Amino acid sequence: MSDQELFEVRVEVAFEAIHAVGPDGGPAPPHDHRWQVAVRARSEKLDPIAIVVDFRKLRDDAQRLVDTVTGQRLEEHPALAGAPATPFAIGQWILRSLEADARGADYRIEAVEVECEPGIRWVIGRETVAARRPV
Repeated sequence: MSDQELFEVRVEVAFEAIHAVGPDGGPAPPHDHRWQVAVRARSEKLDPIAIVVDFRKLRDDAQRLVDTVTGQRLEEHPALAGAPATPFAIGQWILRSLEADARGADYRIEAVEVECEPGIRWVIGRETVAARRPV
């Protein structure tokens, strides 16, 4: 194990949206959820004011993303079209979008957590997404 310190910040946003995916991943009648999303950013160093990243900006960036689907059917959003709108797919979309914003920064987006049922969270991390990306 490395002696290198890691610093992490976690921000949370929420939105309400509809999807048509059942608990087994198959089609279901459209229904709504209050989706909770947490974004974790990590760095090996702190910035001049001792934070990983401007957490307000990170939270606002995440909120702007979920605002594009708030109150809508998730399967109709361009980033999610063509696949079931599962918590994994939503987390993957948010992770990829925020990773693009963080390119070249001193921090990285480590993971996105998505909850659509209280107490049940999907964690989509950098290696999880990399493993599923087409070659």
